Amino acid sequence: MKHRIVAAAAALALTTVVIVTATAAHAGAAQEFIVTERETNFELIPVSGPPTTEPTAPPTLGDRFLIRDDLLRGTTKVGFDNVICTVTFNDNLQCEAYFSFTGKGDIHASALLRGGAGEMSPDVFDAVIDGGTFAYANARGMIHVSNVPNSDTDTTLVFLVH
Repeated sequence: MKHRIVAAAAALALTTVVIVTATAAHAGAAQEFIVTERETNFELIPVSGPPTTEPTAPPTLGDRFLIRDDLLRGTTKVGFDNVICTVTFNDNLQCEAYFSFTGKGDIHASALLRGGAGEMSPDVFDAVIDGGTFAYANARGMIHVSNVPNSDTDTTLVFLVH
């Protein structure tokens, strides 16, 4: 159960391989880069009951997930993320994430994972980028998120930043 919940929530977080390729050479142009996130921390904070890292029951309305992932390029750590997801109606997860890239800045993103708290959580979804800091100040764009096959902890993220 935990791995199914983590897979949905961690999909917004980040995982294992990071290949960075700029699609344009001049300032202000769009950039596309790929990172893999690997989960390092997970905690469920239920509306009733103590926080746990090993949930034994399905999440309920209002429960929150706290997740932290390392961001990787190959085996090199290039940053980390912090993700907070809240269970909403119809087993949806409303998630907010901060991606921190070492020496570059942060990117803020959010997503609605339809059915993300249920048994059929999505393996692929998109998140909106609505801001950032330093090199990513005024960032806008999207993140295409997909789970790495045969992994409970890794997710591939494709950033398209304008």
